[in-house]
Order: sequence, then structure tokens, then C-alpha cells
Amino acid sequence: TLSQLPDWLNYWSEFESYFLALDNKTRAASSEALVETTDVQRVARMFREGGCGALQDIMAEVAAPRKRLSIFRFFCEENRRNRPLRPFCPATCECPSRAASSDLFCPLVQ
Repeated sequence: TLSQLPDWLNYWSEFESYFLALDNKTRAASSEALVETTDVQRVARMFREGGCGALQDIMAEVAAPRKRLSIFRFFCEENRRNRPLRPFCPATCECPSRAASSDLFCPLVQ
């Protein structure tokens, strides 16, 4: 399982370190799921323990569809603040339907 992979645990350790070093306003600009320090810690813990399914749990906590899409994009698409989860979670991040030929992070889908 992912929770036992060193790369997965390192990803979340680095994620936590990076986002905890930011102020609340900067974190909130990154993702609505990461406004407070406790949000960063909770999200990292949810992913460490729950694997890729944590993304659906986090999105389920948000009522507005636009906010859910924003959270999906934050975790699954390339952006300047963090690497996407696609190499670990290709199905959750919808690689088969969303990946482009220039995509660096979705595994090649036949």
C-alpha cells in the first residue's frame, strides 16, 4: 500500500514542511483546503493514512463544486507550488481521460 512506500511518506513530509513554512494567506491562495496550520497537518495525515482515497474525502468536505474542482486541480495538476499526485494516484487524478501527450506526471496509458 502507499502508506508503506518511502516515496509516498517523503512526498507528504516535504509537502507538510513546505506549506507549514508559508503564512495562512499564502496557503489559502494555494488551496482552500490548506488555510490553517492544522489543515496542512490534517490533509497530510489523511493522505499518509488513506492513500489516494483521501482526495475524495477532502473534496467531499467542500460544498461548492467550483471549490471541489479547485482542490482536485491543486492536488492532481501541475502547478508552481507542489508536484501533482498523478504518479501515485493516476486513477484518482483521472490520468486516462485528462492526460495530454506532453504530461510529465501521468503514467503512460495504453
